[in-house]
Amino acid sequence: MEFPNPLTLLDIVPDTGLKIIGNELSVDILMNAYNAGYFPWNTYPEEMLWHAPEPRFVLHPNELKISKSTRKLLKNPDLHFKMNEGIENVLHHCALIPRPDQDGTWLFEELQECIVDLFNKQRALCVTAYIGEELIGGFYGIIAGKSKKVLCGESMFSLQSNGSKLAFTWFVQNYAQQHFDIIDCQQETPYLSSFGARCIDTEDYLEYLK
Repeated sequence: MEFPNPLTLLDIVPDTGLKIIGNELSVDILMNAYNAGYFPWNTYPEEMLWHAPEPRFVLHPNELKISKSTRKLLKNPDLHFKMNEGIENVLHHCALIPRPDQDGTWLFEELQECIVDLFNKQRALCVTAYIGEELIGGFYGIIAGKSKKVLCGESMFSLQSNGSKLAFTWFVQNYAQQHFDIIDCQQETPYLSSFGARCIDTEDYLEYLK
């Protein structure tokens, strides 16, 4: 399945970024979608909904904002992080997160299997945060673009307050600033804005993918 330039397509539902509806999914289709500027966001596995919102909401890693409260939490001597361990567990916790106005999860089993395959091909990553031996949060993302310089932030989870925020902040400071040009946050939210994410033109986003 090939994905056209999203700027040539109108939203199927106005102002949602929904551009394509299909019923096929494979590892290759998933990677083709991200490389073309799309991401899946659907409720039922029978119908793949491919989104490419305009404009695009992204974080430039060197523009990361860290609140005073987060800086204080990061100083906890029992806090530590792991990269690329337990992707299946990360996906499991992300899939359990309740979504407003949605029954079930968009991270259905077949999609999780494709993401694990991408992880094994080094086109996905995950980060987890711990206090002592206790998992408190984490996130995963897909590495997109020909130069692998775009990280599509997909989903976060917290088992304790600020768990995902600490994992994400540590990752951007200690890894993303050296390896990625931008982090695609996909949907604009006040929470992500607090990290310093901002909108850019979709055309500029597609240039990063090239």
